[in-house]
Amino acid sequence: MKVLPYLTCALLVGASSGLAQSETRVLPTVFLSQGEWLGTRLSDSGRMLVDDAVQDASSGTRIQIDVNSWADMAATPEGQQRMSDRRIEATRMELLRLGVAETDIAVMKVETADGSTPPPEGETATKRFVIVAHY
Repeated sequence: MKVLPYLTCALLVGASSGLAQSETRVLPTVFLSQGEWLGTRLSDSGRMLVDDAVQDASSGTRIQIDVNSWADMAATPEGQQRMSDRRIEATRMELLRLGVAETDIAVMKVETADGSTPPPEGETATKRFVIVAHY
């Protein structure tokens, strides 16, 4: 029967394309915009968004939390970095407060000219929560 080799080939191609798609899958992202921050502290709405992310991830979904570090365009680059670092820490502490294990949290500092976020790599790609800050 000549159909079997073609069917096997189609199944292999389909499986390999499915694997490639899962490797480049975009993580669901929670954006903590200006309204979710009181300086470097999370506002009530910011804490609610992080809490919702924890609830959504309980089903095995991995979540990316973007702390949107472009908070103060008038600040110096050094000041901007300090603010981003404090926001990363505030987000990490909120995740811990909500019961997320330290080992389930990764931080990814992104330096891209266009503001895009590359997919997590290495050990970061295995974490349930990835906190992203753009520098």
